[in-house]
Amino acid sequence: MKHFILNTLQKEIRSKTLLFLFIFTVIVIYGAFAFVTNFMDANMPDGANNLSGGGTVKLFLSILGAWTSILTILLGVGLCKNDEEENVLHQLLALPIKRSHYLLARIVGGVLLILSLYLFSSLFIMFLFSMKEQSIIGFVPLVSSLYSITMMMSCVLMISLFYSFYLPKVFAAIATLISLGFISNANSVYEGAGKWGIFLEGGLLTKLWGLVHTFLPPAGSWGTLNSMILSDTLEWDRLLLVSGQSFFSFILFFLFLNFLFNKREI
Repeated sequence: MKHFILNTLQKEIRSKTLLFLFIFTVIVIYGAFAFVTNFMDANMPDGANNLSGGGTVKLFLSILGAWTSILTILLGVGLCKNDEEENVLHQLLALPIKRSHYLLARIVGGVLLILSLYLFSSLFIMFLFSMKEQSIIGFVPLVSSLYSITMMMSCVLMISLFYSFYLPKVFAAIATLISLGFISNANSVYEGAGKWGIFLEGGLLTKLWGLVHTFLPPAGSWGTLNSMILSDTLEWDRLLLVSGQSFFSFILFFLFLNFLFNKREI
């Protein structure tokens, strides 16, 4: 399976689209950094943009997390779809590899690729701010952020992969964005009602949102947790709760994807 993970990395690295998005990300980060820091230097008092005060580093990394979700969608809808459109999927599946291993290798390879881009972009942001002698986040928040971003990307990747089975890439990307909106809303309803109060006290629609939150990968929760990590306000019991629920939903959703993939005639 490791050969297919490497194949995923090589295939996407050779993609001109991914290269363009990488260069675009770097240019936008630098341009936004120059604009925001100059604006804050001219309009805000000294010390107003520290990280502890919810300043620019946290803002940039939070925006980077949202942008990473978009990149993950663009990558996810093409992970298997590109093989199918290039008429190589049936050749790959003719090799001595299970379909589940092929699917898992594509997911793992995609996560590693986007995680590498996120890590480079985060370090680039912190390098820029360190040059301006701004506050930057420490090692523990950065590592914790990498964990939360990995979990969030896994959620987004699997959902986009599901839609790519049945829709063209553009429509699959749009459907993924809409679904993430519903999932994020379900996450907020669940968290506002407490761990189990949503099932005990909520109405029918609220209970439905609770089921969405329970059985689908909680991308919205991980986005919220990532912001809490960067602002050093994380509740560790909440992180453990969402981690446990995520692993359960990942396994369940992967089994569902694998079932659908095995049923397809290729």
